[in-house]
Amino acid sequence: MTGGAAFVDESCRGTSYLLCAVLVPAARLHPVRRAMRGLCLRGQRNMHMREESASRKRLIVSTLCDLGVRTRISISQGPQREARANAMSKLASDVALDQINRLVIESRPGRDVEDRNVLFALTRKQNLGQLSYEHQRPWEEPLLWIPDAVAWAYGAGGDWRRRVAPIIDKVL
Repeated sequence: MTGGAAFVDESCRGTSYLLCAVLVPAARLHPVRRAMRGLCLRGQRNMHMREESASRKRLIVSTLCDLGVRTRISISQGPQREARANAMSKLASDVALDQINRLVIESRPGRDVEDRNVLFALTRKQNLGQLSYEHQRPWEEPLLWIPDAVAWAYGAGGDWRRRVAPIIDKVL
């Protein structure tokens, strides 16, 4: 993939910390964003899997598979701050290899600076100067709903993991 963006969200499962990135080529940003907005119910500002019914979860995952998006999951163990930093480093390094030039990370009030510090150090250490990054809230960017859904389904395991498996390129 040349150009495009990766949209990143997390899921915490016990001692496992999952970060998921959906990779969207620049030419597909608008149509995928439109499809995601189409999944919102009347009155919803954004979607979050933990708040959806089982039937809605199935519809969301099925739609993601139909969209043919590509995702990556990075998993780390340990205390949350260290696990997130490790998962973020692995994920950012990996998507940069696909020539992704922009990371959009779901904002966590009061904690975004931690991500920026990790990414600043990583981009300097690995000479990833072409990789920009920013934080946004999920109601501002519908493409953040995709990594939320994929990370949730992967973390839930069982049939949910099976359903989302076709769009997971790799687990780091």
